[in-house]
Amino acid sequence: MIRAGQLDSATKLLDDMIQLDELGEESKQRLIVRKALQMAGSQKISEAIAELDRYLTSNPNFVLVQVAKGELLARNGKPQEAIAVLDQAIVQAKLNPDVLIEAVAGKAEILLTTDQADLALQELDKFAEDTQMPTDLRCEAMLQQAMIMRKMGRRRPATLKENKAIETADSPALKRELLTVVEQIRAKSENGSEQQ
Repeated sequence: MIRAGQLDSATKLLDDMIQLDELGEESKQRLIVRKALQMAGSQKISEAIAELDRYLTSNPNFVLVQVAKGELLARNGKPQEAIAVLDQAIVQAKLNPDVLIEAVAGKAEILLTTDQADLALQELDKFAEDTQMPTDLRCEAMLQQAMIMRKMGRRRPATLKENKAIETADSPALKRELLTVVEQIRAKSENGSEQQ
């Protein structure tokens, strides 16, 4: 746990970095998010959300900041508000697949925690089936679907989704990476079912 003095020092450093003119937009957003997550980690979630809102007021297109706000709202017990923020981020991130997958995955996670697993799977499926998206990100969405299915006890559909992710891979390196990840998911799933 970060002590108050350490948090103040870290926050000041991040504030200084955020103000740098040479900083690119995405780097600035990531620093803003890091600052908010530090605050939230110190039991200051409401203050962290207010900090994100302050940046969003002057920079409404900061989609990474919106995604972080959605995640913090969910952590703060406001899942419906979180989903609304993430829906807005999804619309704004249409042309940035790397950010879009973060927004979609964040929304799916919230839906899962609010007992809406089927809706979570649908959100990920929309992304996974969009051939305009980069293959590696589509495969990532498929693996997230498979993990949700495994949590729900749907082993066969999960296995099929994992296999589809591997088949979708468009390079030998990606295929190897996916095979390794799938093996780990399956081993963890088997160990978890043995312990129950």
